[in-house]
Amino acid sequence: MARKSDNLPLLLVGGSLGLTLLFHAIWSILFEDWIKHQLERIMGHTVAEMLEKFGSVGFPVVAAIALTWLIYSFAKAHAKAELFGQSGHAPKPLTDEAPPQIDPSWARDLSLADALWRAYSGDWNGWRQVVQPSPEADRFYKTVKEIRQYAFDGALPIWARKPRSDLYELVPPIFWQNHAITDSYSIQTTVPAVFIHVTHPLIVGEIPNARTNAWTDFMTSKAAVEKLWPPRS
Repeated sequence: MARKSDNLPLLLVGGSLGLTLLFHAIWSILFEDWIKHQLERIMGHTVAEMLEKFGSVGFPVVAAIALTWLIYSFAKAHAKAELFGQSGHAPKPLTDEAPPQIDPSWARDLSLADALWRAYSGDWNGWRQVVQPSPEADRFYKTVKEIRQYAFDGALPIWARKPRSDLYELVPPIFWQNHAITDSYSIQTTVPAVFIHVTHPLIVGEIPNARTNAWTDFMTSKAAVEKLWPPRS
């Protein structure tokens, strides 16, 4: 389920109050005297004044609420149109996806950073310097993309911890729809490390290219890595 901004209710209330004051000023300047004069001819001074007072309060409030609702509805529809893109279908929820079916013998025993260098190099010697630009660097970037694709397909299990939690959970494959390993960071570190960033926002609060705050301490399985990237002979 998509998260909503904590500031949205405050924004809607504040906007409605501002519009109420605006419509009250419009009522006072353009309509108040004219309507009061028309009602006096029909209902008398006392009734006309009473109805004018009700109108000076009711009209701004109703108009502000109606305009706020229209703006919110338009913005919501526009955001959905951009999110769905050309396909016309909504992306899968980021938290409602069932965990991938994995081999029960696969253990959570390898950091994602170590898995990246093992998949790239074909051995367990860990980090090594990669000259840029070079065919080796291109192969490293390709490996980063392969890991993301395998994780998205559910073929490579990824575990991680949610913020302020000590428990590892399987990361839903749909998470990788708009998250990726920052290859430029991993290739420059002198020890195996990964930085998972947002490729493009799908929910409120996500910032493009910023480090994800949804998960931390990514792990995977050594057996799965060996299967997907067999050792080089």
